[in-house]
Amino acid sequence: MTKFSYGPDWKEREDTNLIVIHSSLTKPNDDDGVEFMRSLHMRQGCVDVGYHYVIRRNGIIELGRPLYAIGNHCKGRDHDSIGICLIGGGNVKGEAKSPDYTAVQMTSLTHLCCYLVRVYPEADVCGHNRTDTSSLCPVFNVADWWAETSYSLKTFNLENRASMFPLLTDTKKNV
Repeated sequence: MTKFSYGPDWKEREDTNLIVIHSSLTKPNDDDGVEFMRSLHMRQGCVDVGYHYVIRRNGIIELGRPLYAIGNHCKGRDHDSIGICLIGGGNVKGEAKSPDYTAVQMTSLTHLCCYLVRVYPEADVCGHNRTDTSSLCPVFNVADWWAETSYSLKTFNLENRASMFPLLTDTKKNV
C-alpha cells in the first residue's frame, strides 16, 4: 500500500477485524468535514484526526488517516479497526439524539462499507456503542442497518457485481 511521505510516522495496522461507525454528534445544521474533525482531535492531543473516513451531510466521503494506519477512534480496538465518522447525530448542545443523517450520507456509508468488506472480508461492521457500551454513538442500530443492507445486497445479487465497488488495485487493469 502506498504510504504518505508527509505527516506523522504512522504505525501500520496488522489486522482489520472491525469497521466501526461513529457520529460526530454535531448540531443538525452543521456540515463539518474532516478538517473540522482533525482540528478537534488535534486540540485534544491527537497527532491527526482519529478516523479513517468522514462522511459529510452531502454524502462526500473524505479521507482522514491513511487506511493502513492504526486509528484513534475506538479505545481498545484502534489496533484492529477502521473508523468511519458520520457528520451529525447531535442536538444543538452537541449531545446524542436521534439520527439526522441524510439519505446521501447513508448511501455513501453503504458504498464505503461494501468496499471495505471486500478489502477486509473478515471485518465486522458495527457501531461505536458496541465496543463502548457507555457511548450512544452513532445513535442508530448499526447491526440492524448492516444486516438489512447486507440482506438487500444478497437479495438483489449485488455481491456478485464486484465492478460496482472496485478495489483500488483494480484501477491498474484496463477496464
